[in-house]
Amino acid sequence: MRATVNNVLIYASVAALLAASVSNWVELSKIVPAYIIEVIPYLLGFLVLCVMLIDVARWRRLPIPGKYIVLLILYLGIFLMSAVVNKVDVGDLVGALVRFFGFLPYFMVGALVARERRAKRALGVVVLAIALCEVPLAVYQRLVMYSHLSTGDVVRGSFSSSAVLSLYMLAVSVYLVARVVVGDGRKTYLLAALLIFFPCTINETKGTVPLLILALGAMALLGVSRRKRFHVTAVIVPSMAVLLALYSLFYYIYWGHNIFTYYAEGGFMSSLDKQVDPREGHQDSRKKVGRVDAVRIAWDELKRNDKILFGFGPGNVTVFGIHPTRLQARSDSAKQEYYVNLGVRMNAIAFWLWNMGILGLALLVGFLVVVLKDSVRCATSLCGDKVLCAAWVGISVEALASLLYKHQLPHGILIVPHLLFSGMVAKYAQEAAIVSHQTRYNVQTSRSI
Repeated sequence: MRATVNNVLIYASVAALLAASVSNWVELSKIVPAYIIEVIPYLLGFLVLCVMLIDVARWRRLPIPGKYIVLLILYLGIFLMSAVVNKVDVGDLVGALVRFFGFLPYFMVGALVARERRAKRALGVVVLAIALCEVPLAVYQRLVMYSHLSTGDVVRGSFSSSAVLSLYMLAVSVYLVARVVVGDGRKTYLLAALLIFFPCTINETKGTVPLLILALGAMALLGVSRRKRFHVTAVIVPSMAVLLALYSLFYYIYWGHNIFTYYAEGGFMSSLDKQVDPREGHQDSRKKVGRVDAVRIAWDELKRNDKILFGFGPGNVTVFGIHPTRLQARSDSAKQEYYVNLGVRMNAIAFWLWNMGILGLALLVGFLVVVLKDSVRCATSLCGDKVLCAAWVGISVEALASLLYKHQLPHGILIVPHLLFSGMVAKYAQEAAIVSHQTRYNVQTSRSI
């Protein structure tokens, strides 16, 4: 029975990953309506939830640690309170439930199959295969399909945007570097990391450089024990230098200037915060809104409408914006609609502020921090998959930093694998805590004797 349940969960997760990876390609090719593919990860998530509930009823225990159950209860409470306070319509509420909870069952799948070597191998192979398939597609888009365009934003593989492609490929590259420095040390993994990182060098996503430095730096400092830190750092620093050199070289070839000069002259920071005034502007000024501007606009509107704690309500706000009639304290509704639409979909911080206020955003950050702490615990203990846990330290830091960079909730190709492997890490951390407690108990017992 247990093997059958695990097989269903594994196959459903693999199918969800594959569907999420091709949804945008199907939309562009118009083979079938895009919504048919986009809804598959949610339907499979519902199937996974049903199977998990049956399994829980049979064995009378939840597969995830207690602290994540507490976070889930708080998440549901804030969601419902925000919906009640903002009087969200029933139809909008149902859509919001799917959007905000549809992918969560995959976290429980990861926790349940954490000790299944076959499950980890299958999921890892699928994630790596998707990344490898994106490389030739990205090259084709850059050299053939969009060679006449002077922007790299169109280089997105089969994903919905270049930023999503970069975040996915960067995470896979970090894992492959972890295989070199923490695993068996085979240099073929480093070559694979260079190959998978290559699309990030030709799609003009400038956030790649700081995210790469943060991810690999965190893995070197927090992802290994102290006695191994020097050795790991000695490998990670050259690996990071090679990846950054590759990025700088191709950025110069395609765009004609040094990316590090762009950072040194403050171009990156000014692109984030452009000091846009929401009371001015029109449709022609769309590109002037930066990511920090989006957060500031969201915060200002929450204060103006007295909705700091719970936001405007899940269901009232989507990635396409919020209707001006929802805002009571502004008269210039046309301008407001324009700026809110931009701000909502600009990054995760703005989106969560609009939907569930400061409480919802704090809970999201809290979840990512808890996963990061569990990753550190596993990576420096004797329990769990050392390579995955070390890599997940860097990937968790990347996820935290990318909250300002990209809104990830609609992108199943980012959320599904992140929840799957985060569930595994959470299970490993639970086992590490039990072993640590038993060790301390045995030491205290032996001392008392």
